[in-house]
Amino acid sequence: MNDVVNTNENIENVKTAGVWMMVLGAIYLFWALFDAWALIDALIFLPLGYLAYAKYSKSALLTGLIIYALGWIIILLLEPFNMIGLISRAYISYVLVMGYISARKLSKVSGGKQASFEYVS
Repeated sequence: MNDVVNTNENIENVKTAGVWMMVLGAIYLFWALFDAWALIDALIFLPLGYLAYAKYSKSALLTGLIIYALGWIIILLLEPFNMIGLISRAYISYVLVMGYISARKLSKVSGGKQASFEYVS
């Protein structure tokens, strides 16, 4: 019983991370109206968010997490500090990390299948 609860919790963590990645992709897509380089981020985050949400892909979450971490480095080195921006960025980073950890746990439960597996309750 406890394994089923943990599995469902892990699925929800992965789906939440996928939704946040799709939201980031949508924000970058809007931002692309003003800055063409944001279109690259949008084209990266939207498919990764879909793969994380629909397929529970740990590779998609890891890729998104690495790209988001590179964004942290750029912000800390080049831009002035905006407290609300840093707080929201820290929360999204937390969600992505928890989603990746949950995706790894789901991968272990599924016997190493990474992206497309189903759970039967």
